[in-house]
Amino acid sequence: MVFVSAPPASCRPGPRVASTKGTRHALRLRPRLRLRRCSCTSSGYESRQDSEKVINELKEELSALAAENRELREERRQSALDAKQYWDDAMFEEWKKGPRALLAIAYNRVVAGKGKLGSAKSILLSSAGIFFGFLALSTAGQYLVSSSVFAKMHQATGAPFIMGSFGTLSILVFGQAASQNIRFWNVVVGHLIGASCGLMSVKMLGYSSLAKAVAMTTTLAGMLWAGAVHPPGGAIALLICEDRRLQVFGTTYILYPALFGAALLYVAGFLTNRLKHHFQAK
Repeated sequence: MVFVSAPPASCRPGPRVASTKGTRHALRLRPRLRLRRCSCTSSGYESRQDSEKVINELKEELSALAAENRELREERRQSALDAKQYWDDAMFEEWKKGPRALLAIAYNRVVAGKGKLGSAKSILLSSAGIFFGFLALSTAGQYLVSSSVFAKMHQATGAPFIMGSFGTLSILVFGQAASQNIRFWNVVVGHLIGASCGLMSVKMLGYSSLAKAVAMTTTLAGMLWAGAVHPPGGAIALLICEDRRLQVFGTTYILYPALFGAALLYVAGFLTNRLKHHFQAK
């Protein structure tokens, strides 16, 4: 004797088909989730194994979607926290994680070989860029100090061409190309504001502690007002207040060596980033 199980409700004729269709529409969680209809053929109905397979596939899809939703919620929550968190708040929260973070970095980089912030190709290109960029800047500096129209200024007081702010700028240009602080507007306007504020502070207050404080205050206020925050610009302002040898440049200091040296590094960084994009595209 052969027992035939009753067909599923979705395969029965009559008004139940419309009811099943409405149920399927109500249970649709995402466009890619669809409840499958049972295909009735002349030979019979779907087997129980096929039905269980469909149910298992739907369960797996639901589990995957739930996990994906949890990850998205966590990422959005973390992004919202990061956007609202200032550096001083982060410092108090993260200093306890310092030893653990250092151990994790050492393990990931040395033992596990993962967790790198940049690929080997990117690191190599950035390193080559800063090497040749600073080599070109130093070569140009030797010529400008010895045999250019600025040679008399340099030789009169021994004023240098290479300044500390160039080191800060080179790290930003070659290592943090996506930083807002090294956009073209920030570099040009930030250097102009820093050099101008430092020069005016020295002329008005001399080489005093008050002049340094006023130079940094006006530099920051000017950068914030112009929307051109640029850390090396603050170094430019402080250098003119500290190093008396730079006073020989006078108002020329705003354009040379401050902005001139920054422009050379910026061009070298621009070429390096073009090469990085070219090789990454391949």
